[in-house]
Amino acid sequence: MNEMKIQNEVQTTEVLTEPQAQTAETQTEISDENLKDLRREKTQIRIKRKPLPLDRSAYFDFAVLDPGYGNVKVAKVSLEEKKVYYFMTPSIISEIPEWQYETLSDIGQSASVFYKGKYYLAGLLATSYGFRKPTLIENFLEEYGIPVFALSFCKDVKKIFITLSISDWHKREKIAAILKELGFEEVIFVVQGLGIWLCAKAPSDAVVVDVGFNTVDVLIINDRKVVRELCFSIKEYGLISFLEKLTKDDPYLLAMKLEQGDPELTQKVKKYYFPWLEEQMQVRPEWRRFVKSGRIIGKFILGGGGARFFPIENPEGVFIVKDPELANVEGVAKYYLNEYLKAEKESLRTI
Repeated sequence: MNEMKIQNEVQTTEVLTEPQAQTAETQTEISDENLKDLRREKTQIRIKRKPLPLDRSAYFDFAVLDPGYGNVKVAKVSLEEKKVYYFMTPSIISEIPEWQYETLSDIGQSASVFYKGKYYLAGLLATSYGFRKPTLIENFLEEYGIPVFALSFCKDVKKIFITLSISDWHKREKIAAILKELGFEEVIFVVQGLGIWLCAKAPSDAVVVDVGFNTVDVLIINDRKVVRELCFSIKEYGLISFLEKLTKDDPYLLAMKLEQGDPELTQKVKKYYFPWLEEQMQVRPEWRRFVKSGRIIGKFILGGGGARFFPIENPEGVFIVKDPELANVEGVAKYYLNEYLKAEKESLRTI
């Protein structure tokens, strides 16, 4: 993958987020000053690495939700504390029948959410109660995944950022409408992979490959701008989708085995997955146009849950972000907290 090249002579569009309230395709600018802060690591942010899915005592200003098919990741930001708290839990949702809801403990009932006239549990508790909803069913993400995850883990905020795959980008209007009906006042979408780029200190030119359990997203960044027409997503080519094709086994069981460190599955992934993925990327028309430019990329960045299984520990030409599965939420949360701190500092100067 270290021979991959970048197309530079194309029209570029700067993209970070898209507020749903705006009807036009307006984009949020990534400030050069903030990127310099990120690259130099001059930040006052302290990442609190403690799971807080059921903590209702702390006050948070906004949340970042990455609704993966394997694990759901959440970052919650306290502007007053100048801290980011984040956690990860299995992307499992179970429907709880009324008779079983009545038998749940106080913790189980408080963790349950009421949605579409039914009770649901998400995350680890969903493995013990109710009827599990398959994550790969049609419309799972917009109909159940994001709404239930948001209610379960982010209901104490009014502003929420959703990281969304390129393949699901067309669903954002529907998702935003559902979340606003559920009480979220501001819904902002961020393309998958951008948080990974920010965690890699936002290099000027880069290829970002976000390897998920079901989907792989590829971002082409030139001069700190996302080149939209060269970005693409490969659905059902993620890590677990590959193992499902290879073993014909149940994807949920495969994910559990892989998370538990099954040696046979881990060996198969490390030996076969990334060469296979590279072949799938090379036949994409966007990638072929990208390669034909003959320009070398600034940085090849790998993130997402699948990046943990890259077979080479220190690969030449490939940069693997720290905590790759959490990088999307961490990068976005860190960026916007930096923006707030910078604005606060400027306001103090004017007093």
